[in-house]
Amino acid sequence: MFTVNVQTPLFLAVVIPFLIIYGLIQRFYVATTRQALKRLESVSRSPIFTHFSETISGVSTIRAYQATERFIAEADRPTRRPSTLLMQ
Repeated sequence: MFTVNVQTPLFLAVVIPFLIIYGLIQRFYVATTRQALKRLESVSRSPIFTHFSETISGVSTIRAYQATERFIAEADRPTRRPSTLLMQ
């Protein structure tokens, strides 16, 4: 790159602004992508936390109706979903 700069100094005048613009776009893109991924992860985990809190609050009713196996199966289903979404 040094040889190109010596032969055509105009090359630096063109490349340096492009590098600055590239850095600014990259900084914005990384921050936006990180925020979007956190939001996506939060949305995908929300059903798991909702089901868990409802199960904890209704544990006496679940035991009274002897429906523990059904709730275990229902609790296992949403935990598999986010991992399959990330694998695709």
